[in-house]
Amino acid sequence: MKTQSNLLFSLRVPAQADRLRLIRASTRDALSALGCSPEWTRDMLIAIDEACQNVVRHAYGDNFAGDMVVEARIMGKNLEILLRDFAPCIDPATVKPRDLDDIRPGGLGTHFIQEVTDLCGFLEPPAGGGNLFRMVKSLECPPGDGPGETGVDEQESAHEQDSAPGQDSNGSGDGTFGREGTLGKDGTE
Repeated sequence: MKTQSNLLFSLRVPAQADRLRLIRASTRDALSALGCSPEWTRDMLIAIDEACQNVVRHAYGDNFAGDMVVEARIMGKNLEILLRDFAPCIDPATVKPRDLDDIRPGGLGTHFIQEVTDLCGFLEPPAGGGNLFRMVKSLECPPGDGPGETGVDEQESAHEQDSAPGQDSNGSGDGTFGREGTLGKDGTE
């Protein structure tokens, strides 16, 4: 069953740190237009920025010659963010947050992403290679707005999409950042 999706934005940019500002601004503008609270928006900006930073720092190694695509869309009552790179496919089992008792700078991006989103994980590699990471967070209605008053489709979110970057099916999560599908903090979709 297809779920109606509303594309908020799609950006293809070089996987460089100086391009993250454009991604954050596009995200902030889209979420503001939806009426999301500043706190909710801040949390999503953290998750998206951390995921994009992982592409910038790790996907292409020293090559720095690759792009990344960020798409934001409304899927039912959810915000869905898809992040694609065109780097060699990774083993998602190697992408894990470090132990929070290991106090040192860096290495907490995947922890932040898992804490902020309702679902997150790698999807099957898109046609043409690369990696595809999905983050989903339930939208909040601004105070005083009832369902439907924000222009958000009321259907449940499903991963079947009309035009995700190279992806049109989902799988089942297994509690890791595995390719099997997406997952929540509790390991379920």
